[in-house]
Amino acid sequence: MWSFYFVILDFLNEMLPWRACKDNKPDDVKDHKMRCLEFPELYLWKTTANVKEIKSIFRSIKRLEYADRPDYAYIRQELTSLLRADELPREPKSSLISNVFRGITLAEKETPGAGRGEA
Repeated sequence: MWSFYFVILDFLNEMLPWRACKDNKPDDVKDHKMRCLEFPELYLWKTTANVKEIKSIFRSIKRLEYADRPDYAYIRQELTSLLRADELPREPKSSLISNVFRGITLAEKETPGAGRGEA
């Protein structure tokens, strides 16, 4: 789930600190990620500092134990809320994610039963 979360941040043009690792040694990247997860306000949320949905998704993932199933409906609701609020940073990647999620929403409206586990 953390990988998914980091992809969302990347789409929102968030600076992921481990990308600055010159050698990209696995232990260095792990240390950066652990620091980010422990203190996201200091190390992770730069461009998304005022985006409540990003923080909400973070908290929902952080509460999970290994065997827990994520609340995908809640995560989707938060991402949808973010799109509706039009709080996305105005950069090329955020336009891409915006279009992707809008496309998914349109496809679901056109496909009966989509998104509800129906075939």
